[in-house]
Amino acid sequence: MEGILLIGLISVGGLGLLTALAFLFHGFVKKRSENVKTGFLLLILPGICAAIIFWWYGAIVPEGKQRTQMQLSGTYVAVIPEDGTDTEEMLTGCYKLTLFPDGCFKLDDTPGLSYSGSGTWDTEWIDGQFVLYAPEKTIIATGMPSDYEITINGVIFRKSAPCQ
Repeated sequence: MEGILLIGLISVGGLGLLTALAFLFHGFVKKRSENVKTGFLLLILPGICAAIIFWWYGAIVPEGKQRTQMQLSGTYVAVIPEDGTDTEEMLTGCYKLTLFPDGCFKLDDTPGLSYSGSGTWDTEWIDGQFVLYAPEKTIIATGMPSDYEITINGVIFRKSAPCQ
């Protein structure tokens, strides 16, 4: 949805800018002041579109990402299926993923994941998907949260699950 709105704003702003420039050019060449005035009035439309885009990506998106990071932060425990199937009877190990609100994480050596240690994480905010980065800023894994669970490369981490 966000992408469609962005494309719409860019399209409307671009067409408005082209139309305004055409009126301005025609007005200056033919020395018609009403065309020049219309051209300057039409420049308001691309200005409004640009202002909305800058406002959205400069204020709204960072605020939403910060709120999402606060909601997702916490300690998650890996829930590993006993026989590899998705059943209610899960064998819970004490493999933890801790997401800190400042964008850092700590991951235990978990079966099924090729990385353990710490690094940084970031969220896409709109769809909730997030990315775990190693200290050298390489992508370790991507994850998708849903109702107090995060799935990373097929391993399910449950928030506040008890360690047995």
